[in-house]
Amino acid sequence: MAPTFVGAHLEMNCTECGVTLPLPTEFRRHEVPCWHCGKPHPRSLVQGEAVTVEGDLIKIVPTPTELQLGDIIAANIDEQPRVKRILGTPGDTISIESLRLLVNTQRLEDILAAAPNKSVATLPVDYDSHRKQSRWQPQLSRSGWTRSEGKWRFTPPSASNANDWLIYHHQAVYDQMRAAAVMDDVPINVDESRRMAFVDRMAIGITSNAHSHATVEVAFFIDGETRTTNPVIIGESTIIRCDQASVSHGNAALELADVAPMAVRVTSGIASFDELNLFRSVEYRLRKYDDQSVFPITLGPTEYYIVGDNVPASVDSRNYGPIADSQILGIIEP
Repeated sequence: MAPTFVGAHLEMNCTECGVTLPLPTEFRRHEVPCWHCGKPHPRSLVQGEAVTVEGDLIKIVPTPTELQLGDIIAANIDEQPRVKRILGTPGDTISIESLRLLVNTQRLEDILAAAPNKSVATLPVDYDSHRKQSRWQPQLSRSGWTRSEGKWRFTPPSASNANDWLIYHHQAVYDQMRAAAVMDDVPINVDESRRMAFVDRMAIGITSNAHSHATVEVAFFIDGETRTTNPVIIGESTIIRCDQASVSHGNAALELADVAPMAVRVTSGIASFDELNLFRSVEYRLRKYDDQSVFPITLGPTEYYIVGDNVPASVDSRNYGPIADSQILGIIEP
């Protein structure tokens, strides 16, 4: 269920950019590339530097009267308790679109984002303060944005700053840093070899100087179009998700794309960002080898469709179909 719950594993810091590298306790690779900057780490170095981290401790509590989409449960699968997330409840229809799993025509990650009491599984994409060369670039040649020691600062220029966007440009860590869309990489899956899939549900995390008082708008490239949030007042630590962007952006001066999926601009005040981090939601989908012919599936009165948050590696209903309610042992509390 990584990244939501992680078993015993290894961790070490990248020798180039310093981010944490999560690693399985056993792996076959002779060298492990950093998921963030691509720096290769020889197996001998990992074995000498990595420390063992205990797995997450979870608690199974009795199942409530009605289970809901997104609930994390323990289920009896082949006489073993397995932790999974509910993607479909009795009466729901599970379908696919471009291999993405839909429940009643909606993406599960969108349902979770809209539900105030449900956890959204996320994975890191970019930690700007760990980069010597930022992937964020001002749109204007004469911009109020400046970067020093890994921190971005915005001071309003004398002219209008309406189009003074700071745009994120993604690069393929495992493909010579070429311009690329954000993909569904799972850093702990170091032995996995597969064609990764495009993702588009993002969030930005901003850690701001305590003396910074600014209002920002964030633009996201979602479902082939640029959408912008309403103005957000930045606190010392602020998360802005793409589901908050509901305003179609009519300004032709800002053109986002798969390879440049996010931008931020300051609409008032002076901003000083100590950290500018990018995350992606876990997106639930079929793998190339999963049987597509069984969809759509309408669940019976006692059936549930379950998935794991480690989408590429999880063994779940995509493999063995819906489970019966009698197999559910309880819900999970961290």
